[in-house]
Amino acid sequence: MLKRYIAARAVKNLRQAKVRTILTALAIAVGATTICLALAAGNGGRDYINNIMKDKDTQELTIHGEIDGGEMKTIAPELEAKIRSLPELTKVQTDVEQAEEIDDVRYIMATVRDGVDAREVQKEIEALSDDIVTNSIYDTQKSLFDSVNVAQWGLIGFGALAVIASVFGIINTQYISVLERTRQIGLMKALGMKRRDVSRLFRYEAAWIGFLGGAIGVVVAWLISLTNPLITSFLKLEDGVRLLQIDFLQAMVLVLCLMLVSVLSGWFPARKAAKLDPIEALRTE
Repeated sequence: MLKRYIAARAVKNLRQAKVRTILTALAIAVGATTICLALAAGNGGRDYINNIMKDKDTQELTIHGEIDGGEMKTIAPELEAKIRSLPELTKVQTDVEQAEEIDDVRYIMATVRDGVDAREVQKEIEALSDDIVTNSIYDTQKSLFDSVNVAQWGLIGFGALAVIASVFGIINTQYISVLERTRQIGLMKALGMKRRDVSRLFRYEAAWIGFLGGAIGVVVAWLISLTNPLITSFLKLEDGVRLLQIDFLQAMVLVLCLMLVSVLSGWFPARKAAKLDPIEALRTE
């Protein structure tokens, strides 16, 4: 019952300082929007890569010599013979098929037989020599995923910086609130409210600010995601491609994390409020 009263009181206090509350929440919303869009872009990018890769032949392998000084090494004839003799491979072709030029082979195209895992065959081929490298559709997919992940975490980093900056706004807002309501805090403590309840009141206020900022950020990111058709048209991609895909489970976790950050930010002001002496607080003009 008391916790419910404290939660309701926290909302009422925030309403009484609407402008300050909204400005603080908007500072959090900037970071929330950036992080939410980064997650959405990562989801959309990986989905797009999966779609363009699903029609590729996962059984095809490219086997080539190591790159030395910018030039690809040739594959030794005996090594090529070993590769050709592997029972898991079919349709083995080289960049030159003429007998007199066979010593100049730099890469081999091969297809792994159906029912055989191409990645296991890759390991088997690479174990033959340190001078050769194999590539499959899985390697291309992983490389593209790595690029998407790097870009995604870069954007998340910018969003995190905005959230860190908003932390100081929360601390400042809470400290000002403590100073403005010193007499009110003294009265509540004089009427029997315990220190932990006073502290809880300010933590609830901080949590509400975090929730409001996170919710605004998610809504703004969702509105931006509605421009997917324009993004697709601008990049000249196929119709129906959605490069911004918001996962609402991720969005909920993001909001909860921002609430936690806000509560931690308001810990010192809440502690200050809890430690106020009720007699001295009531004397404050």
